[in-house]
Amino acid sequence: MNSFKCFRNPTLIGLSGIKAYGESVNLVGGSSFEEVGISSDDSGDIRRIPLRCGGRINKIAPTIIKKLKNNEVFVFGSNKDGRHGRGAAKLALSFGAKFGIGHGLCGQTYAIPTRQYIIGRHNTIGRPFFDGECSLVTLDLEEISEYVDIFIMFANIRKDLIFFVTEIGCNNAGYKIKDIAPLFKMAKELDNIFLPISFYI
Repeated sequence: MNSFKCFRNPTLIGLSGIKAYGESVNLVGGSSFEEVGISSDDSGDIRRIPLRCGGRINKIAPTIIKKLKNNEVFVFGSNKDGRHGRGAAKLALSFGAKFGIGHGLCGQTYAIPTRQYIIGRHNTIGRPFFDGECSLVTLDLEEISEYVDIFIMFANIRKDLIFFVTEIGCNNAGYKIKDIAPLFKMAKELDNIFLPISFYI
């Protein structure tokens, strides 16, 4: 798991303890953006993501969420059967997710399917699981992308809600950030979707 460190001039981004250290940089043509320097390892190499570019502010979801305001929604990767037993899915139970509901809004959560149970023993990317009858297998990226698109359309309709997206599909499901982050490209255009900092790198 990456550990992010911040550098440069401290600027607090007011989201549940997320701190970013930004500076203003002038671009060719006189435009400018604020950027943040972060390191993904202990080597000290600085990688940068824009906090503000072309008038749009990149909305970064909290890395640790312990409680939500009434209009905030925890977005997590689930399995289609709604067996929320591990990782962010297990945490989602504390925000209103329910067993048996593996897709969509439930309580203050929104489930995006990334895995499903199939009868028999099957190989899969990600963390293997077999309960004696069924295997938990990871969905292909095309199917996950369809669920992400449905989520983005839902968020566009429910502008009264703020959605904090976790790194869906990147832990138990076995995909890498570079596989999942592009699926959320259109989400960056919505003011009420906040993405993991890793999705901007």
